[in-house]
Amino acid sequence: MASAKLSTKAVGSIIKLNLNSTPWDIRILHQGNPNPALYDGSCDGTWVCLEKIYSTRAWDRNNNDLKNSDIMAWLNGDFLNMFDPDIRAAIKQVKIPYVNGPGSSAVASGANGLSCKIFLLSDYELGWTKSDNSYFPQVGAKLDYFTAGTGSAANKKRIAKYNGSATSWWTRSPKRSSVYYVWCVYSDGNYNGWSCDDTSGVRPAFVLSSTLSVSDDGTVSTNEPPTAPGSIEVTGIVGGGSATITLTAATDPDGTVASYVYERSVDGGQFVRFANVNSLTTTDSVQNGWGTVAYRAAAVDNYGSQGPYITSETFTVNSRWILIGGPISNLGVQAGLFILPINIGVSGNTGVTGINLQVLQDGVQVYNDTVNQGDVISIPVDTRAMASGQHEIQAIAEKEDYLSANVAWYFVVPSMGLPDGGRSEQLQNADGQPIFPVTTTRDVIGPNGESAQTQIDKINRSRQGITGHLAFVDAVMGPNASYVLARAAATTYAYQYFAPASAEATGAALVSVYPGYNGAVGDLLTAVADTLTFNIPANGLLSIYQYNLDATDPPNTDPTANFVTLDQPHVVTAATNTGNTADGLEDALTAMMRAFPSRNYYTLNDAMDPDATYYVVSQAVIGPDTASATVAYVSSANPTTWYQGVQITLMNTSNIPALFDYISSPLVSAATTDNPVVAGVNLNATLATMIKAQPIYLRYQLESSTGVLYYVCSPTAITPETVSAINVLYCTASGTYYNGETLTLAPPTDPTPEVTE
Repeated sequence: MASAKLSTKAVGSIIKLNLNSTPWDIRILHQGNPNPALYDGSCDGTWVCLEKIYSTRAWDRNNNDLKNSDIMAWLNGDFLNMFDPDIRAAIKQVKIPYVNGPGSSAVASGANGLSCKIFLLSDYELGWTKSDNSYFPQVGAKLDYFTAGTGSAANKKRIAKYNGSATSWWTRSPKRSSVYYVWCVYSDGNYNGWSCDDTSGVRPAFVLSSTLSVSDDGTVSTNEPPTAPGSIEVTGIVGGGSATITLTAATDPDGTVASYVYERSVDGGQFVRFANVNSLTTTDSVQNGWGTVAYRAAAVDNYGSQGPYITSETFTVNSRWILIGGPISNLGVQAGLFILPINIGVSGNTGVTGINLQVLQDGVQVYNDTVNQGDVISIPVDTRAMASGQHEIQAIAEKEDYLSANVAWYFVVPSMGLPDGGRSEQLQNADGQPIFPVTTTRDVIGPNGESAQTQIDKINRSRQGITGHLAFVDAVMGPNASYVLARAAATTYAYQYFAPASAEATGAALVSVYPGYNGAVGDLLTAVADTLTFNIPANGLLSIYQYNLDATDPPNTDPTANFVTLDQPHVVTAATNTGNTADGLEDALTAMMRAFPSRNYYTLNDAMDPDATYYVVSQAVIGPDTASATVAYVSSANPTTWYQGVQITLMNTSNIPALFDYISSPLVSAATTDNPVVAGVNLNATLATMIKAQPIYLRYQLESSTGVLYYVCSPTAITPETVSAINVLYCTASGTYYNGETLTLAPPTDPTPEVTE
């Protein structure tokens, strides 16, 4: 028997679905979204309703508030469960326009519509408008099957029978003039208002996935994917030649196999699709540079569903070829230290040792050693002392009686801007070592990859009113000597000192000494009474720069100006321990900056409360993708207490769905509690509320067989092999999420793991 997609069936035609195992005629009312301005994307599907009235019952015992009505509870409970399980899963969870409350309450639509699977049709969907009766609420838009107005042709399409006789039936639209009356379709197809506690017919409506299959007799079924091909055979694996891949046919349980997709994996990399043809055989050009290759194939049915793969063995193209792997050749812009991983392999062999590997950086050798097959060599590259422009890293691997390999990577070092608008290279001497100049302090890289000027700016803003410039004091030779400077008791000093890297030296550091301080400052400086003593390292060289004070600039009296405002990330949670008291926000900020003078200062927003501001002091740099940090902070919501050494959880709220990892196993069913959590007016807000409720839970996207995406926060890991996930939070769109639920996933059907393209 032939079949077609539900989306191809004409409006007004009849399909059949089982209710309690008995076939019922179902009328197609509309294809697609009736009006995207009033219905959100969940309503894009095939709109249907029962051709006959299913039963008669009261709308509600108390009032005409649809969301809390008895009839909606019955429709989405007992009635929904009458469908066969596969059809129940194919009925879409939609958001329909409705009157959000009793009587004359406002109409909610779009993303704010009422979330449900089964519903009653509204006045406007049936073709009536305010021009027909001023007490009609404007709920939705006319469906294509119905005719506008109250003429005989329009009324005839609304007539429905119960036990063989035309009978009135409920809409979901309350009568605006009352909190008790609901509009009904009268037995003659016209409208009438009935008390909600009276009895009228129920003609349920719902939206089906348009990809369902419909046979010639109207029976609806879900599409099953085809099986894997029975076998795969590969011949002709020769470099420069043509491989032939041959399959035995797959079968499709409810349709036909329309085509086969073919994919290859070279040298153990990702599978890449190279053919989609209606043939059990195809060819592929084998390249000379390949070490190994494997093939796989899968069938695709006439509805576009792909079955599981069958995978060939891995073939050696050219034996005894040395293979060099790593990232893509274009490494992009690199402005600091990065690590280049280099992987060593050999085609057609195992356990090969004694491979000579050389690595050159701009033609200068930076690595030369023997390595073994399977080794991963990490090459550190520090661009901070390099000239701006393009640079090259070349790897050469050789071994006698093996074909050698030669691979190159490229990256760009950016130029640096100076205050006068000019340009400077990152400075270096003839030996390629950094130069630490006196005046261009922003070009000097110190601890944590920060320039000397950046570090000085931190001390400046943390000690309000200090301004000036960095000036050379002395270059002291040792070894193991001390250098003493006089110290004024009422003066704050900031020093930058540099020592050649060794076990005894710091390399570079920035320190500040405040009035009245005595003791060690950093690794090499001690403050005692009216002196500052620098300890010269064993290698006998220490370069000292002093930050001279300049009293001409007015002091900084606004501590909030020292905090850089970040658009992202936002604060999800902030831990609290014993707080430090303050007289207000200014006092708290000043105290934090004095306690932590050489750190990063940020202003962050609350993920859920746009009016809440966090002032954060962090040792680590915070960027858009930072997930957590240990910080000191004060909140504008509680400016009289600040905390230190506490953990904050952060989240980039610009695209929260991207924080949820996609899992390929289809979702079969999701348990739903009677008390959903109302959470925001859009998907971002709903997901943010879920994450804030359980910030340490793992996050996943799961797709149901109908294509609906479920966003899930789980206390345990979910993988393609997971069959059940318990105690999870989940939502499917904006406005509501469910807590403590159980999800059932389809068990894996293909024991061969797939590699995602």
